[in-house]
Amino acid sequence: GTIVLNAGTGTVNVTGTLNASALGGGDGGFIETSGEHVSIADTARITTAAPDGKTGQWLIDPNDFTIAASGGDISGATLSASLNSGSVTILSSSGATAGNGDINVNDTVSWSANKTLTLSAYRNVNVNANITATGNTARLILTPNTGAGGGSYSLNNGAVITLSGSTPSLNIAGHAYTVINSLAALQNMNANLAGYYALGSNIDATATSAWNAGAGFVPLGNGTTAFTGYFDGLNHTISNLFINLPAQYWVGLFGDIGNVNGRLGTATILNIGLVGENITGYGDVGGLVGDSDGVTNIISNSSATGIVNGGTATNIGGLVGLMVNGTVSNSYAASSVSGTYNVGGLVGGTRDSAVISNSYATGSVNVIGTGEFVGGLVGYQGSTVNNSYSTGNVTAGGSTFVGGLLGKNSGTVSNSFWDTQTSGQATSAGGTGLTTAQLSSALPGGFSSSVWGNVNNQTTPYLLSNPGPVHIGSD
Repeated sequence: GTIVLNAGTGTVNVTGTLNASALGGGDGGFIETSGEHVSIADTARITTAAPDGKTGQWLIDPNDFTIAASGGDISGATLSASLNSGSVTILSSSGATAGNGDINVNDTVSWSANKTLTLSAYRNVNVNANITATGNTARLILTPNTGAGGGSYSLNNGAVITLSGSTPSLNIAGHAYTVINSLAALQNMNANLAGYYALGSNIDATATSAWNAGAGFVPLGNGTTAFTGYFDGLNHTISNLFINLPAQYWVGLFGDIGNVNGRLGTATILNIGLVGENITGYGDVGGLVGDSDGVTNIISNSSATGIVNGGTATNIGGLVGLMVNGTVSNSYAASSVSGTYNVGGLVGGTRDSAVISNSYATGSVNVIGTGEFVGGLVGYQGSTVNNSYSTGNVTAGGSTFVGGLLGKNSGTVSNSFWDTQTSGQATSAGGTGLTTAQLSSALPGGFSSSVWGNVNNQTTPYLLSNPGPVHIGSD
């Protein structure tokens, strides 16, 4: 059957039971609760179950909608219970009257049934709390910007989306993603370097230390055939990745991104953390990406916290080896980095239109032999850096062009800083030097409190969307 509660410009308050189930056989029905505002009480019970047929659908159609433990329109517990008996669609079709047309997930949502949660927003889908679906064929659909006026999906506050079943489905902004839940599937991305991929769960890559006669994992993409797809880690981690290619360029989880037959293409990498990686290459080596040379490459909300070793070639970085174009934002590296030329805690070298913003590095930077262009954040900076900082120790021996933040700067630097104490460097080719206490006592100039935080003005800044390691200040 069909149940429709439509208040038009009014409010629908759902407190009792709405039952469109088919317990006697057949398919479940359709339930619609629509209005300018829709409020679902914790006591509400909505079901479209069909034990012997196809489960029905519950459509929630407000202007704005917030999933919250209290003070919202439905609690995560109530929505989770509904998803275990039927699929649910939240459709914010118009934001003209009672809000902006956003859907905000502020409370944990989880279900084990093979059902679908659809969040379709006139403007933004803001995932601020964990979403977990463990059913083998469970499905999540996130569709922002249905109003075509500008909107996006974002994963905030360290929230994680988990789709851990055997064959789950994910669709974001109209794109179907291949959901990866195994190390073998991660490596198999090399079979289609232009695809859409997401991590459905954390990946333990310890086994890669024994792969390929000790060479380990094969980087995704290289200088001949780069990765030009879309990868969303959904805030999951890949731990203990091992790559040992000491004579090779383009080395990292992603070897090369954005390069299409020598022309500048595009690639996007989001919401992924590498933990305990051990990466060795010759040149253009990074924990996450070896070489980023696509014109509109995007690396955001990502991190690396392991070991990155380069040879006597150039461009060795904790997160990215070389950035020719594109952006790194809201990201950090806490890796121990070693190399000879263009060696940086976050990025080895940048040039052209590359931009680093709202990012930082805390790992040590060490020179092999005598090199040049060595910095706590970037070794050779030939583009743009803003709202970023570094704290890692920089050890460069008799090398030239060595700095706490930047080794060499021929680009633009603004609102960027380094710790003169923990870095062991009193100077830098760009940026402003601060003591640990100064860097911890308040957010530095230009750092937005909507992006950065610190703990009671006692720690170096961390990213609100991608929390990572910080230092505790002292007088």
